[in-house]
Amino acid sequence: MIGLFNEYKRKKAFAAALKVREGRAMQQPQFPGYGELRSVGFLCELEKGGDPQQVADIVASFRKEGLPYKGMVLETGSAFKDEAAREEFAALCRSNNVVFVEYRLLGGTGIPQEPQFSENEEVKAFFATSYNLFVNLNRNGSFTLDLLALGADAQCLAGMCNNTKMPYTLVMEPPKEDFSFSRYINALFSYFKTINANRAE
Repeated sequence: MIGLFNEYKRKKAFAAALKVREGRAMQQPQFPGYGELRSVGFLCELEKGGDPQQVADIVASFRKEGLPYKGMVLETGSAFKDEAAREEFAALCRSNNVVFVEYRLLGGTGIPQEPQFSENEEVKAFFATSYNLFVNLNRNGSFTLDLLALGADAQCLAGMCNNTKMPYTLVMEPPKEDFSFSRYINALFSYFKTINANRAE
């Protein structure tokens, strides 16, 4: 019964987010060339038992491209041994233009706790930004990542797997073997560069 109730709450929250998205004056979806990318955003999660280094690797991939970026990482389970380790990671995120959302701000259903989530200044700034490209690094079908990705104002909303409920402009599936988020991002930018080169011909 609890599972059914949680699923009902998720569906209701997702439908509400879609309605808000449709009512907002957002950028028109389009496929920008690599040379047109002026602001890139990403969203990922750090699960319980996950490796915080993956976030550093993602940041390194974006920095390598030399493009302005903003990121958000969701702690979807208690991923740190203590508060000192969590705060150290949060400070590292802030210094690298990444918003860190602690698991306590996400309810048991995966729906952000309100009004604490929306009233957070870093969160507001993240979703107030207009992105040329926004990458939802959702490899495992996370409801929370999809829900929050709906709030991104992006010309091109990119996803890692097909989901008919998501308004993706681009879906590029990752390889099944030797996967890492940094390799995926590098491959994504290589794809944009190839498209850019083909347009120039």
